[in-house]
Amino acid sequence: MANITLTPSERKDLEQTKKECLEHLLEIECKLSPENLTCDGELSRSEINRRYRILDEARKTEIKNFKMITHMLEGTPREPTFNEIWD
Repeated sequence: MANITLTPSERKDLEQTKKECLEHLLEIECKLSPENLTCDGELSRSEINRRYRILDEARKTEIKNFKMITHMLEGTPREPTFNEIWD
């Protein structure tokens, strides 16, 4: 059930923030691809692990933000779907 106490302006702002959150998640997912994460195999294992930890933490933060936004907009927190991220 959507939050009926939001003003149209607040709803618009949250929808924009949700869109930006999905854009950030797509960017992070692309950076986590094996080719990008390893720089086509040029990085050391320790550098790959360091980069992965940073990107994984950023992904977790964006998912947490997305859940807060969907809770406010839809009444129930949820994670983004594959299609929402990649469309």
